[in-house]
Amino acid sequence: MRDRRSCRQRLHAELHPPQRCAWGGSWGSPGYLTVGTAPRAPTAEAGPATLLSTYIGDGPPARLDAVLVQPEVEWLVLGGSDGGQALLRSFARSPRTQAVTLEGTGPTTARSYDQLGVLVAVVTSRSGTVAAPVAADGFTLVTR
Repeated sequence: MRDRRSCRQRLHAELHPPQRCAWGGSWGSPGYLTVGTAPRAPTAEAGPATLLSTYIGDGPPARLDAVLVQPEVEWLVLGGSDGGQALLRSFARSPRTQAVTLEGTGPTTARSYDQLGVLVAVVTSRSGTVAAPVAADGFTLVTR
């Protein structure tokens, strides 16, 4: 009989209850992490920060192996003297604008997409720097 549970459901079933692994993680299968996002993830300014994690519930005790801190907008810029490309990804709750500079000649164009991949804005600059709009939970492609 075929197991109709989703991959995530099967993985959860295999990993529950959590057990200490030889490599130090709290899940039963080495190399696998369960990643979750807080419903209202806290924000912090640049610089040192303190994070307090507490467990509220009546189930088995929770174990926290790691905390992943991400910027509200992260980006990767690739290119050379002939031009370039940049990819910006937003984790922010509201739209942001990020200045992006690409080498080369000709106009620089930023195309912003929402979380569903729908084009929501296009901005073009005649110089190598463009004020690239980044939709909340969306991404932006910048080309020159």
